[in-house]
Parts: sequence; structure tokens; C-alpha cells
Amino acid sequence: MLRLRSFRARRGEWRGPVVDASVSDGAVVALVGPNSSGKTSTLLAIARLIDHEGYAELDGAELSSIDGRVLRSKVSYVPDDPVSYLVRNHVLDEVMAGPEFLGMDPDDALRRSLKALEAVGLGRRALDPVEALSGGQLQRLVMACSLVTSPSLLLVDDALSQVDSEGRKAIAEALGDAVGSGTSVLIAVSDPGKLPLRPDGVIELPPAENQELRLPELRGSGVHGSRLSLVARGIGFGYPGTGDVLREVELSAQGGEVIGITGPNGSGKTTLLKLLTGVLKPKRGTVLLNGSRPGPPRSLYLPQNPDPVLTERTVWEELVPLVSNGLVEPPDETTRLALERTTIGELGAGSRRVLATYLLAARRPAVLALDEPTAGLDPRNAGSIGNLVSRVAEEGSLVLISSHDESFVERVASRVFRLEEGRLVEL
Repeated sequence: MLRLRSFRARRGEWRGPVVDASVSDGAVVALVGPNSSGKTSTLLAIARLIDHEGYAELDGAELSSIDGRVLRSKVSYVPDDPVSYLVRNHVLDEVMAGPEFLGMDPDDALRRSLKALEAVGLGRRALDPVEALSGGQLQRLVMACSLVTSPSLLLVDDALSQVDSEGRKAIAEALGDAVGSGTSVLIAVSDPGKLPLRPDGVIELPPAENQELRLPELRGSGVHGSRLSLVARGIGFGYPGTGDVLREVELSAQGGEVIGITGPNGSGKTTLLKLLTGVLKPKRGTVLLNGSRPGPPRSLYLPQNPDPVLTERTVWEELVPLVSNGLVEPPDETTRLALERTTIGELGAGSRRVLATYLLAARRPAVLALDEPTAGLDPRNAGSIGNLVSRVAEEGSLVLISSHDESFVERVASRVFRLEEGRLVEL
């Protein structure tokens, strides 16, 4: 059982929201709040990965007094961004890392690891390299890594945002089995409608003060128009050791369209976006943008993790080139000073995703490709992404979106395709 009294996360001078709550054995409690409200920091503080203030008790012992190895056996944290938490090269080895750290019998560790992979729908990928997994499959993998040790407390940080419907069902069943065995689950979400399990209780966090990211208006452009044409013919592509991911993909799209691409985890959606924007070269077939190979700056791709796009220290430093080149309206002095004071590190995951999307959209590429653009976003920030997509498409850019967020795709896309067995099928 977890008890929190006047508990709050601490990072340097920053303090998170105060939480007073209990999570009983075998209970599911939702930690709900908008982006930047402190959900991730609260979970990290409970896992003792960052500092905290106040009192926390786990299974009758004060949190700070629990030995580190014992704590790791009792508490598992499932991150929203799995990449930085994965340290081994192959799927099965990654899952076995936890049992090995805790000194489990090797045969028991292997049995548990294979069972955990089966539970999240990755049983057939046990011997594959981690780098061959899609974003959604990586989220399934970190869930398996957390379930394998049968923790007393499972902290889930909006960790299903890129998982397809089949994977969500498998994970919901796996979480249900864990809860039935006595594991407590504290799951953080920005959108309560996306909870995988019905919660026994809800902890609501208020919006953080002064966390709304006020960005300057984009200036009108209309530099592309209907003359823009992207044509893919007979695209084939595969990664070493995994066979073909894409086979004979065909697509013809024009400026002003928003193309939605759906499909299960591992179907090749990310790979296709990279091929259509010139990040990857097809093994077979051709991709032509107005008769030549696509690539930056005409074609820009925003990955599932947008952080590599954000290279400056403050938000204002990211915006200076856009203002200087007349791509966005100059902000008023109050807004500019606020942006100068706001560092990228202070922004929550949702605000960073919105900012990265804004930075690429403002550059008016001929083709803008967004990979899971609403993953982990609250409704307000998802709406901001939708507005940016509509704006650049209206001005003549072609927007390509890969997403498991079906409601978002239906709302913004002019045409929707599904990847099935390596081929693109229009719905």
C-alpha cells in the first residue's frame, strides 16, 4: 500500500503539486492532469528517481528508509518515452535485466521474461534487436520490463500513447492480471478517456501556473499551392535481419492535403514517413517531390520523440530565427520576456511536442511529416497541433501524419490510409 501526505516532487528550486492520497493493495488509481501539471515528476519522486518533500510510505515503511535494491524489487516505473530507459541490444535481454539485477534464479528469470513478453504481445519478438521495434512496440517492451518482477507498486507514466488497439488490449489484460495478484497501479494520463483500466480512484492535479506556452502567430505564406506533388511508386524497404517492412507502396498526394496513415505497431508507418521525406532511401522504387528526391529543407520530419528538434536553451532562442526571417509575428514585449525566461528543460512533454511542431510548421516546408503528433497530449495541446496542421495545409503544404489517435486523424485528415502487410490501402 502507498500512502502520500503533503507529498511533492522537487527539482532544484521547482516544486511539484502537493499530493495527499493512498493507493491500496491491488487498486488502480489514475493520476490525472493537463500537460505540465507535474504528473511525471510525481511518479519519479515516488520511485525515488528525483527528490521529494513530505511523507511517503510503502508497505508500512517510510519511502526514504527503504534500501535501494529492495525498492527496485517493490516499485517499477514505466516511462512515457522508453528509449532513454532501454540499455540492452535484444528484446529478451532487456526484459531479463531486472530479474538479473535482483539476483533471481536464471531459469526463473528466463521463464518470467518470456511470460511477460507474451503478455504484452511481443512473444515472437524475443530474439529481435531492440532497434527493430516500432515506437508502440518499445512501449510494450518497457511494460514487460516492469511487469516481469511482479512489483508491489507499478507507476505507469502515460505509457500507452503509441500502442495500437491490439496492444492496448493485451496490456490491459496484463495489468488486470497484475492487479489480481495484488499489485497496486498508479497510472498518469493527460486524457482520462485513454485509461486502459477502470480506476478505483482518481487524483486530480491542477494546471500549473504560468505554464501556457504563448507562441507568436504564424505569418501567411501560401508558397506551395496545388503545384506541389509527391509521388511514390513501388516502394520497398526492409531493415537488416527483419525482412521487408514495406512492399510495393504506392502514393500520390498534392499540396494542401493532409494524409493520415494508420496501422498496427510494427507495420512500417514511421519507416514510410522517413522514406517520403528523404530521411531514408527506398531499397526499391522511387519517391519524387516535384520530380526530384525529397529532403530537407523542402521536406521535414518530426519524430515520435521531438526533443532532438529543440537545440537551444530557451524558448525565445528557438524562435529568434523565425522572427528574424519574418516567418512569425514579432511577440509583444511581455510575451518575449516570458519566452526568454522559459527554458526548454522547464517545459512538460506536451509543451515540447507543441513547440517542436510549431518550429517545423513555421518554416513552411513543402512536406511536413508528423510521427504520432498527439502522443501523450491533453485535449488542449492536441487541439493546438490540429490547428497548426490545418494552417500549413491551407497555405499549400502537404502534411503527412502517422498516428494511432483515430479521432485526431479523422478530424484533420483529408484522406486516410492504412498500412496492411507492407502495402498502403486507402480507407
